[in-house]
Amino acid sequence: MVDIVKIAHSLHLSVEEAIVRFEEVLTVAQVWFAELEDATIEKDFTKMRHAAHQIALEAETLQLYPIIRLTEELELLTTFRRETDYNALLEKLYTTLSLHFQAMKKLQPEESVKFLRL
Repeated sequence: MVDIVKIAHSLHLSVEEAIVRFEEVLTVAQVWFAELEDATIEKDFTKMRHAAHQIALEAETLQLYPIIRLTEELELLTTFRRETDYNALLEKLYTTLSLHFQAMKKLQPEESVKFLRL
């Protein structure tokens, strides 16, 4: 799923630097995901769009396209305040972020890293 060597090469980073950046990106995404969940409960489309956009920005720094696609879909839907099952989209995003955290854990097996809902 995540080819850290390819990511490192495309960003002109060492693999170690890419792993550190990967961890940073996913940690920040975890915070914004919590904001996104809260905004969804509140049905605050502006906050939802902002949180989704922040996650997308983080994902873009490492070219994490599955996350980018989901957050862009959320941004578009919230921009037009479309009625949809936002909880289902959040579950897809949560699953995708969790898979990326699992990939990161494999890169750093000495540490226990898990994507948690805050």
